[in-house]
Amino acid sequence: AMVIAGACKRTRTLHQLKMTHNPIGRRGGQAMFKMLRVLKEEDPQVDLTGCNVAKTQVKLPDRLEPLFEFSNPAGVYELHLERPYDAMCAYELLELAWNEEGENMKNETLDGNPFNLAEPNGFKDGRVTDYYRLPDEYAEEETAHVLKLEYESTRHCPHSEDKINPRQWKMLEDLMEGAASMAVNVLEVAASVCYFDVEQAKEVVHKVRYSA
Repeated sequence: AMVIAGACKRTRTLHQLKMTHNPIGRRGGQAMFKMLRVLKEEDPQVDLTGCNVAKTQVKLPDRLEPLFEFSNPAGVYELHLERPYDAMCAYELLELAWNEEGENMKNETLDGNPFNLAEPNGFKDGRVTDYYRLPDEYAEEETAHVLKLEYESTRHCPHSEDKINPRQWKMLEDLMEGAASMAVNVLEVAASVCYFDVEQAKEVVHKVRYSA
């Protein structure tokens, strides 16, 4: 689900994404909420009704480090851009850096050479790939690129424009409706990557209380 969500933000040809009743897990849920922050009304219609966002133990082949943590991305990364998962991580870090304060990506290298990733000021909730592309993540293994960097997170205090948008809210409702017993898990996932205003928070609490 993490890779699918990342790919949806980099494509203009997908019209519908239907993943109903799949165990996408906590990180998959976070990725989908973040995807819907970026996608606009004319972008793919997404149906996640009944998906399970409970914590799951997921391991990727030949990978020892933990999976990408959307709510705590700080760390050191070595990303092989021909691998779909690594490409997803690279674009998530780029999107975060474009939305956070200051310089977040440090000591970047590409194939062992110094490499400066763009970090413009004032970017807000759009498709990063409309303005900037990483070196070809679709390259063959023998010509693939390795991106290394350190990421320092500088999350800003949320403002009114940061609150959960209508598409994210619809996903929240669909997940709660499809798995009422998991309402608390759904809320925990949403709250880790979304912000609620006072009225939205009241309504969410009401939904959780009466879903049991």
